[in-house]
Amino acid sequence: MSTGEAAQGVTVAMADCTSAEIEVQDGKLNAAYQQVMRGLEEAPRQKLRDAQRAWIKFRDTKCASESQSGGTMDILNSGGCILDATVRRTIELEAMGDAG
Repeated sequence: MSTGEAAQGVTVAMADCTSAEIEVQDGKLNAAYQQVMRGLEEAPRQKLRDAQRAWIKFRDTKCASESQSGGTMDILNSGGCILDATVRRTIELEAMGDAG
């Protein structure tokens, strides 16, 4: 069932569903990040930490810039962007963990 189906098309309910899914995916992202970090020596660990912090800033700035209309859809556009980016980054980190 898609977010829209679960929320029956109501913008606030859809935003709540998206926020809940962002929390779930953020947990998966953090687990993948921690898994990769455990397998690294200090220097690469610091580089990954710096890269992850930069990625978070990039994601948040990019997603904020995609929702500038001032309408209620901005909430969904921004949330959807954050959700998609988080899932993609989790996949990247999981691949790093598999390769290490």
